[in-house]
Amino acid sequence: MADLPEPPPTILQFNRRGHKAMSYGATPLDGARIARDIAALDTFTQGLDRSSSVAAPLQ
Repeated sequence: MADLPEPPPTILQFNRRGHKAMSYGATPLDGARIARDIAALDTFTQGLDRSSSVAAPLQ
């Protein structure tokens, strides 16, 4: 059986609720992009489906 190539490194990013938010797999990994995505993800305090700002209820 022929040797298979090694897969690229993979980083999984999860939100505060434990749901997978992003996956990164490339050689080399883009550290600047990962840092930007982490900062953006941190603004979603309740997970990806709810941002930190809460809209006023409809009246």
